[in-house]
Amino acid sequence: VGFDWPDVQGPMEKVAEELAEVREQIAAAMEEAGSRTTQARRLAWLMFEPEALVAGVPGSTRYVLQAAVWAGGRRSDVTLAEVDPHGWHMTWLG
Repeated sequence: VGFDWPDVQGPMEKVAEELAEVREQIAAAMEEAGSRTTQARRLAWLMFEPEALVAGVPGSTRYVLQAAVWAGGRRSDVTLAEVDPHGWHMTWLG
């Protein structure tokens, strides 16, 4: 394959890099699809992600359940629930 790493850190960084690229591509595709929505044809994207990633809360170990909803080409976001990292407890917010 052409990769030669002396320890596990190299492959972990490569996986994180590739995952970031995939996330960006998915987000771009959702935004593009959302821009074509109408009031009658809406789009929703449910995301279960680390709070540190989606809300920019450094060091947070919680996960959040968020929804992005497009209607008429406009996006609105709402956090539906907060979840501990092991899924033992979920707090619904709305």
